[in-house]
Amino acid sequence: MYLIAIVRLVTEFPLPPEIEAAPVLEP
Repeated sequence: MYLIAIVRLVTEFPLPPEIEAAPVLEP
């Protein structure tokens, strides 16, 4: 559920490369 919310937030409000490349998004 949280994953969907995060994806929608990123899609609607693109984050800076610094946050997009955060280790949290990479398993």
